[in-house]
Amino acid sequence: MATVSPLAKYKLVFLGDQSVGKTSIITRFMYDKFDNTYQ
Repeated sequence: MATVSPLAKYKLVFLGDQSVGKTSIITRFMYDKFDNTYQ
């Protein structure tokens, strides 16, 4: 039987000015979605 190693967990901190797209980048990599509408 093959041994399965657990997935590595990482914590990231995204810093930056307001309205530069931090949430969009996070959403893109976590859910493979990108909302390009401006609010």
